[in-house]
Amino acid sequence: PTIPPSALILEVIPGQVSIVYGNLHVAVEVRNTTDSWVQYIEVIMTFYDADGEILKTASTYVLQNAVAPDSTGIFEISVDVGSQAASIVAYEFKAYGQKATSIPYQDLELTARGGYFSSGYYHFPGEVKNTGSSDCQHTQIIAGFYNAGGRIVRADFTYANPDKVPAGS
Repeated sequence: PTIPPSALILEVIPGQVSIVYGNLHVAVEVRNTTDSWVQYIEVIMTFYDADGEILKTASTYVLQNAVAPDSTGIFEISVDVGSQAASIVAYEFKAYGQKATSIPYQDLELTARGGYFSSGYYHFPGEVKNTGSSDCQHTQIIAGFYNAGGRIVRADFTYANPDKVPAGS
């Protein structure tokens, strides 16, 4: 993929990169270093062998629809690299987006009450509180999981249930 000339270039903060059963697992943060909200943030990943030859490229978008100035977006991707897995010795990430045309609804608070791991999934019971004056539809909850060194190792999302979070509730 090619970065458009009008794109806003963003900082990539690599997290966990590992190879499991021929799949390259990548978790990354992208910091919005601009003074504007940025949307459609795409991350382009290039993986190299010892000779500097490109073995694989992939791209994906951060989980957030838009990211505020000096904030981070996150993502996680699994890329099938098959027999090339052992040959990957280096990688490069680039991220870009465009100035947001609208800002996501901000009047939400999330309270999580501990968490537990069960049947291969993390569970974090909690509540979403809408402190604003508008109802919020399709409320997406995004979670980043970090190791003791502060590097992202997993990213995931879910939606609030019920789908609509009424104003003031």
